Amino acid sequence: MASLYKQKGSDKWWIRYTKDGKQVRKSTGETDRGAAMIQLREVELLLGQHHENGTVSKKLVEAIQAEAVRPASLTAVFEDRLKRVSPNTQRINRAKMNRFLGWLKDHYPEVSMVGEVTRAMLREFTSELAEIQSARTHNGYLRYIRTVFNSAVKDGYILDNPTGGIDFIPEQPSPRRPYTEEELTRLFTAVDGNTRLLATIGLYAGAMRLGDIINLRWRNIDLKAGVIRWRMSKRRGKHMEIAIHPRLKAELETRKNGQKPEEPIFPWFFDHRYRASEAFRKALVKAKLI
Repeated sequence: MASLYKQKGSDKWWIRYTKDGKQVRKSTGETDRGAAMIQLREVELLLGQHHENGTVSKKLVEAIQAEAVRPASLTAVFEDRLKRVSPNTQRINRAKMNRFLGWLKDHYPEVSMVGEVTRAMLREFTSELAEIQSARTHNGYLRYIRTVFNSAVKDGYILDNPTGGIDFIPEQPSPRRPYTEEELTRLFTAVDGNTRLLATIGLYAGAMRLGDIINLRWRNIDLKAGVIRWRMSKRRGKHMEIAIHPRLKAELETRKNGQKPEEPIFPWFFDHRYRASEAFRKALVKAKLI
């Protein structure tokens, strides 16, 4: 019904079992086989009752959960998850983590352990989020929080993921279209300085994300070879290279004036995507494009 095993490269015992036709793996968090066997027996009790009745009594779950899982700080679990992703993803996820944990502290200050978070709490948080944010933002938070709690289940801190039963919100496709030549003329008439260079790179280096553009350093620009080389913030840091359009090259040459290779091209925007987004939004307003 259930069995113990060790994963390659790990000294911890894991439990493997099948429930409702799906194979499940769960870390016991134990290196001692005897201690792991206790958890194995508890899982077998749960599975046995589920097989006989089709359900598991809440009292049995609570009794077993109290013995089977290891207590863990909510903050520690979220911080541990950050260590498992790339630096760029860490920055994005840390903002989500701080927002969720801050909300939880304001609404449920007594909650400090990962096992104390309930589905009702998470449903309340996501519902409030959906009222003030887009469906895409709501789904991004739910996806991130679900991943953290999935890790907590695998690590043996909780038995079930409390985000289960909370659905994603349907996202409407973004109505995008290319700018016309007349609109581009209005835009570049309205912008100057860093915002102009930002818009120029965005126009002539279409393969680049905004986050990649604002984090460019002068070492990424090879004016002699006529290329921009960088590592993508997504796709696990994939190496990219694109040719520099003559108009973009002329714009870069006017900006390059003895800067060191490690200096960022956009010091004000560097690592602050929201600043770049807001600057471009203001430029669109000035050009009467929104």
